[in-house]
Amino acid sequence: MLMKKKRAVYVLISAVFTMVGTVYYSRHATPHHPIEDQTTLAQTPTVHPKKDPGNPRQDLRAAIPASPKPAAEQPGSQTPLNRAEPSQELTPHQRRLRAYWMQRAQRFNRYDKMLDQEENSARRMRLIRTMSRYVRIDTLNTLDWAMSLEDPAEQRYAMEAINKNALVGIGAHIKMDETGLPRILNTTVLSAVASTGMVEPGDYISAMVRADGSLIDFKNRSLRQIVSLLHGQPGTAVRLIMERPATEDQTEPTLFEVPVERSMIIMDPTFQ
Repeated sequence: MLMKKKRAVYVLISAVFTMVGTVYYSRHATPHHPIEDQTTLAQTPTVHPKKDPGNPRQDLRAAIPASPKPAAEQPGSQTPLNRAEPSQELTPHQRRLRAYWMQRAQRFNRYDKMLDQEENSARRMRLIRTMSRYVRIDTLNTLDWAMSLEDPAEQRYAMEAINKNALVGIGAHIKMDETGLPRILNTTVLSAVASTGMVEPGDYISAMVRADGSLIDFKNRSLRQIVSLLHGQPGTAVRLIMERPATEDQTEPTLFEVPVERSMIIMDPTFQ
């Protein structure tokens, strides 16, 4: 039983490394493209190599195609603290989100500085575990940070923690409306459902197909229940029944089935 559990953990970690490696090498293999927690464990301090300032982290974000933004919205740096300045056109909700992202980014950077100065192994691992939770706020920066760790054991521990904390699902922002069904507002970076090429913003998720072929109707279910059903283990498949509203050319709503393979959801403020 223990060996089976270990094997399952290794499979999940391998899945994360495969995804990260695909994005990382897609950038480098093709030329010319563009704490809260504290610990009081007393252990013999271990000296860890400091990061070389002349060897900056590889930025996974640069490997992901993004739609052009106005010059005023272009981030000056890829570090979490240097996001674009708030725009006068942002809604109050967007401004609150931006303030939240900035606050969490400042905390992440503070822990990163603490990690650079920390030499105790136990406290370093505690810091790494805490920083790995940031994957739910800014996935790409968290993966960049984990891959920049020079100690292989620490890098492996960070990736395990990231894999444990990361959100896994279809990669879509959904919202309930007056129809009682969840509607896709937009999709995330490297979205699993968008990669099918069959779904577009404005489509409704009408139901989900169980393994035995029966349907789980999403009509009038709570958003929390629906999100829970859509989440799952990376690499697992889910069959969705989508509904596309009627248009001028199509007078009746269109129902169609979409098979989706769940993957890590890339949370990234710069793509919101």
